[in-house]
Parts: sequence; structure tokens; C-alpha cells
Amino acid sequence: MFFLPQTVGAETSARHKNGVLINDNGTIYLLQNDTRRGFATAEEFLSHGYVFAMVVPANAEDMKLPQGDNLKARSGTLVLDTADNKTVYLMLDDGAHPFPNIEQLIFYVRPESREMYSINLNTYPKAGQIGFDFYYFPRPAGILVDLDGTVYLITPSGKSPFSSQEMFFSYGYDYRMVVQGNDGDRRKAVLPVQKYRDGTLVDDKGTVFLISEGEKFGFKTWQAYLAAGYGPGITTVGDTAGYPEGESFE
Repeated sequence: MFFLPQTVGAETSARHKNGVLINDNGTIYLLQNDTRRGFATAEEFLSHGYVFAMVVPANAEDMKLPQGDNLKARSGTLVLDTADNKTVYLMLDDGAHPFPNIEQLIFYVRPESREMYSINLNTYPKAGQIGFDFYYFPRPAGILVDLDGTVYLITPSGKSPFSSQEMFFSYGYDYRMVVQGNDGDRRKAVLPVQKYRDGTLVDDKGTVFLISEGEKFGFKTWQAYLAAGYGPGITTVGDTAGYPEGESFE
């Protein structure tokens, strides 16, 4: 595990909601599916598009949750393997796919134009090499593609569009991660639109809501927001219409 200095926030007896990042004496967990999942390294944490300002203090109820597997680097990210400090991999659901040479790496994406994470991949399953066919055949789950100006996330069952920039950015994505879609991607089934990622803080016309499991939970005051352990600058301005509203934070 990597360690982050303990943050300060008001003690609460209720466990935090799924999607929230918590700090237990310097160890960071994501609450997901009513478990807490850690990150072995800061680079793996950052690969998911998270920032440390999103992390709030854990409480006793959080720590009663069962501990799940550590989270690996996110699918769709590029990783320089620190085991040899030369091989670059594309992370996908089935493992780490190496680029055999710089030509394939540049053909897929200009490596200097997007984030690359440095992680020791000794514990990761290794999969087939990325070749030129990657550009012409349907993309695997975890890849972002642009089709006629709409960005989609490829999933195991099709492609799911982002209806707004705010939805897209809530996952910590940026447009440098998007590749041009091809005919194979176009033939994939269109799935329901992506929602805000769990744990996103949305400023909707001056009210900040925490998004979790399809609901929104408001902060009645700025003091309540700060007391929860959140800092400024991590909200996204967006629209939460259509989300049922749960009990607000006092």
C-alpha cells in the first residue's frame, strides 16, 4: 500500500457511500459494492482519474466493511513497466498488452500527448501484443472512441455514450485518451448513456450533490461540505436532473 497523510474532517457515525474515497491512517480505499478496495501505489490510484483532494477521513463504520481486492491500473491507460523501464503496455480487462515497438505505440496514440503511469507490472497478467490491427478491428472494453463527434466507452456488451462533457470528466478522463472509432466500433450495440461516476461532486446551480448509486445527496451548507473532509476545487458544474434526491448531509 502507499500512504497519504491523514486528512481532517468531522467524525460521522454513518458509513460513507459507495464511490467515496476514504483515508484510514494513510491507507486509501475506494468504497465499491459495499466493500473497501485499496490501491497498492499512488500511480494506480491516479490512473483512475482520482485526485487526493477527493479523499475524506474514514470512520469506524467504513472499516467494518469487508476488504476487497486492490484496484489495478484502469483499463484504457498506458503504463510504463518499471520492471524494465522500457516496455509500454495498454491496460485492458484481460491484462497488460505490450506495444512491441515504438512504431505501434505512436500509431495507436502519440505517447507524449497523454498521461503515462509508471507501475511495476510483475503481478499483472500479461496478454497479447498491441499491433496495427488494433486500429482497424473493434476496440476492446475500456477504450474510448469518437464516432461522429460523440464519445463512447467500449464495454463488453457494446458502446455507451457520454451525453455531456461533465459526465465524461467525472471519470477523470480527458480527450487525449479518445481514439477515432472505426467500422467495427460503429457496429457495436449502443447502450444507455453513461451517468456520473459514483463519488462525483456536482455543483448544480449552487447546490453541491454527491452522486452515489444513481442518487444525489446534497450538502445543506458549505460548512457541511468542508466538515465532510472535502476541499475546494473538486466539484464539477453540471445538471443532476433526473437523479432522485436522498437525505442531505447536515
